[in-house]
Amino acid sequence: MRHPERPDEMEHVDEGTIHAWMDGALSADDAARAEAHLAVCAECSAAAAEARGLAAAASRILSALDGVPAGVIPVAPRAEAPVPAPTPPPLPIARPRPWWRAPHMPYLQAAAVALVAAGTIGVLTLGRIPGGTSVAARDQVTLARETGSQGPRAEGASEG
Repeated sequence: MRHPERPDEMEHVDEGTIHAWMDGALSADDAARAEAHLAVCAECSAAAAEARGLAAAASRILSALDGVPAGVIPVAPRAEAPVPAPTPPPLPIARPRPWWRAPHMPYLQAAAVALVAAGTIGVLTLGRIPGGTSVAARDQVTLARETGSQGPRAEGASEG
């Protein structure tokens, strides 16, 4: 139990070692070193005396309780505990509705169908002119007039 930095001085005995020494749990060498230190160190000797006093007081208290007859301490009568009312079953957990089952979804679906239908009709009718020809055919005729050639209908008529 020498101090590691000062080999000529002894290191103090800790409280756990004192209690182990009092219980006889130390090895013979450790017990001899602890006794030697307790003999020369007033601080550790006082700590050991205090530990002996606490152990003696605890022993006296426990032995005094051994002689107490049963039923000396009055026990309050137990009142009948009221029977609690049965609890109702728990309510189901309200889960959020998926977005595709929201109450406004049928309106959005109808609007989407109407939009697709309007777009389809618009695409089909915008490419036609009132005379029944397509815009592409009209543009070819206009181009042919400007350049002086006959255009697609005139070429087909001269062949046959």
